Amino acid sequence: FEELINSVIDKFSTSVTDESLTDAIIAWAYERLPPVKQLWDTWVVTTSFDSSTGTNPFTITADSTSGLEVTVGGSFDINFDFTQVTTVADLKLLATYFTNAITSTLDDEGNLPSGASIELTTICGVDLATATDPV
Repeated sequence: FEELINSVIDKFSTSVTDESLTDAIIAWAYERLPPVKQLWDTWVVTTSFDSSTGTNPFTITADSTSGLEVTVGGSFDINFDFTQVTTVADLKLLATYFTNAITSTLDDEGNLPSGASIELTTICGVDLATATDPV
């Protein structure tokens, strides 16, 4: 199992550093119907990937069917015109766009294990769960 986690992290790291994540986000933004114009000029900073995982990448959760939930974290910087984001609704919509683009990228490349998901929790230091207007 640890090999699978490390493989996903390595492949995601590579997609950040070789600019394929940038290409995939932009392609997703153009191909989506309707297109997501906000992401057309976005790019991932290739030197920004950072991952965090412990020796035991599980958390026991009350609502998990197996009692275990994989908890692997990572971060990277995206160059984006955040002046467009003025409300929590804007922020959450942007988070949805990025989450869908990243998930689509990993799914298309077969790098996202079955049942795994991407959760975006913070944008520009703003916690999506506790954000308030104005952003």
